[in-house]
Amino acid sequence: MLVPDDMRVDVKWGTSSQVHADFSVLDFAYKSGVYDYFHYLSGVDMPIKSNDYIHHFFEENKGREFVGFAPLSQKKGYERRLRKYYFLCSLSRHHFIYDKISKFFLLPQDILGIERNKDVEIQKGEVWVSISKEFAGFALDKKEEIFHRIDHSVCVDELIWQTLIWNSKFKDRIYSLQDEHTGCMREIDWKRGLPYVWGQEKNDYEQLMSSDKLFARKFSSSYPEIIDAIFDTISKQNEKGRTL
Repeated sequence: MLVPDDMRVDVKWGTSSQVHADFSVLDFAYKSGVYDYFHYLSGVDMPIKSNDYIHHFFEENKGREFVGFAPLSQKKGYERRLRKYYFLCSLSRHHFIYDKISKFFLLPQDILGIERNKDVEIQKGEVWVSISKEFAGFALDKKEEIFHRIDHSVCVDELIWQTLIWNSKFKDRIYSLQDEHTGCMREIDWKRGLPYVWGQEKNDYEQLMSSDKLFARKFSSSYPEIIDAIFDTISKQNEKGRTL
């Protein structure tokens, strides 16, 4: 399913355009009316379970929201992204220029105690989530409010889903708050990389195949063996499921 040209977004790293793009694809998929869940996956993600396993999992957990929350220790530094007004944050290729400009505009805000979005508790977590059609509809209804809140912000794609659900009636439907990656059911390794690219160590395949998560990231064509191995395993499981 391809998003029509009039719904496409020119995405610039670090800007609110990332969130606009997220909502554009969600809006398009939601309007089809045929999906119970919506999954955000990047081009370097893969499923690590069969279709039947994934479908059964969401049937068993229908109504739960798979949004991962980062540890509280990470929250404070990221809150600033939605509390302050940022400018020229699309200069990701010229960090030194952006840092200078950013400090120039942030300093008076700090001195004067200027903060925004004070009516919400800001949370952080992975961009990659799986949300129900009920929560998706709720998010889309609040789209314009969200866009207003993130105007002149920087790198807020890691804050939006967590902050939205935390300050809503859907908070009680969060699948897990014990572990960020259990919360979103993604196998992601931040200890060995930013994040780690699977396939660099011999036991990576076994680790992923024994994981209780549904999806994993990050994969690269530089390590095609593990991609092929996972694809072959999942394909055989899917074929077996079709013959039962």
